[in-house]
Amino acid sequence: QLDFKDYLLAKDFTTKTINGLRFERVTSVEYIGIRPVYNLTAGTTNTYIANGIVTHNTGVIKKDGKGRGVFEAEWKRMSGLWRDGKYDAGIIPVFFNWTVRCTEAEYLQQKEYYYGVRASQEGISVETSKLQFNLHYPTTPEDMFYSNEKTVVPRDYVNDALERIRNLDPLLKPEYGFFEPEYGKEGKIIGAKFIVCDEIDSRVTTVMFQRPKKGWINRYYQGTDPIAADTGHSKMASAIFDKQYSTLSAIVNFRAQGDANSSFMQCLLIGMFYDTENNFGVLELVEKNIALAYIQFLELHGFFNRLVFNSELQDYFRSGDKNAPGIDNKGNRNKLIIAKLQELINQYGKKIYIDIFFVQLKTFVCNITRSGNETWETIDKQYYYDDVLFAAVYSYICAECYQYKLPIEKDGGMMEVQTKYEYDYDRNYNLVLKKRTEIQKVA
Repeated sequence: QLDFKDYLLAKDFTTKTINGLRFERVTSVEYIGIRPVYNLTAGTTNTYIANGIVTHNTGVIKKDGKGRGVFEAEWKRMSGLWRDGKYDAGIIPVFFNWTVRCTEAEYLQQKEYYYGVRASQEGISVETSKLQFNLHYPTTPEDMFYSNEKTVVPRDYVNDALERIRNLDPLLKPEYGFFEPEYGKEGKIIGAKFIVCDEIDSRVTTVMFQRPKKGWINRYYQGTDPIAADTGHSKMASAIFDKQYSTLSAIVNFRAQGDANSSFMQCLLIGMFYDTENNFGVLELVEKNIALAYIQFLELHGFFNRLVFNSELQDYFRSGDKNAPGIDNKGNRNKLIIAKLQELINQYGKKIYIDIFFVQLKTFVCNITRSGNETWETIDKQYYYDDVLFAAVYSYICAECYQYKLPIEKDGGMMEVQTKYEYDYDRNYNLVLKKRTEIQKVA
């Protein structure tokens, strides 16, 4: 019997959207007649005082080009502090999206104009006109700082996805929480417990759209973008891909400064939580370039064998030591990984209901090096993140490594075991016959 989220994913149901950040909606607008309004541009200090509050100007672009990044830098700094739970800052960032400026009909009318005839009328490029529309009618704070960088998917697509998630029925919204280990004899970890808490609780490490379904095999696959040290800006991320519904079920996105093991533990536990067979952990693909400490952590706790080895990847992803776990995210393989990210979004993006995935897409851009090579990274590493994106695509690649493993509901009827032999490469790149066992339902 399907629950609400099963229905949502099975039917690919979509709703109308707004953004991925937490702020209150305007519920009503009252007409008070025509009144004087004022446009204030600050002087050299970029600040002015309103009702005793020192107010920062939004960084008007002057004729000499100075002042453009003043407000952007301050916004990034303050919102970054608030994301980290540091609320003792001296200013309050305030953002109003287009809904307080115009109706939806007016918004769509302006969008059609900016995306259509305006470019030819004013002699500018279509991309520049689109960029200016998002600056003039922002949906999320990132829209205020749009530039012409190439993104994985159009920003309109991302805005629509965030709007769709925000407007979900409360019964369908994701859960927030963290994992606690369950211990057996001799202190061995034998299970994982998910503790639900409020989204803004400082203990939150995980957003979970759908809990694991018991009685299934070959359904869930894990991808992890690890951290390499105890300190740093980037977070550790681990995603669970649901092969039955082709969606992301849950994502860990967390870093405990000075305590890498706490981050490692959350990623270990999410894999156990989605292994409904034996709590060992679902198959997991990690980025091997920075995964040494995390791999050693898994091995220390007896979970090394859940890792996907380089020799088990599709041949175009294989590199280096065949016996080493993980995927290399360097050189041409980075381009292939980005192509897989685009494939994941194009094919299954409308089935993804975890907003942090789309929030990170907004600031994930392509840079061209002096030698002409493309590199993909967050637009500003000091303020933004891309770890969730890589964890998600690794989970998708992980599932594709085992295309012969079909998701099967064991309690859904009689089962039979079939054995097949297929040519494949071993860890030394020798072509050999491999035995593969498949469990299938009996008609």
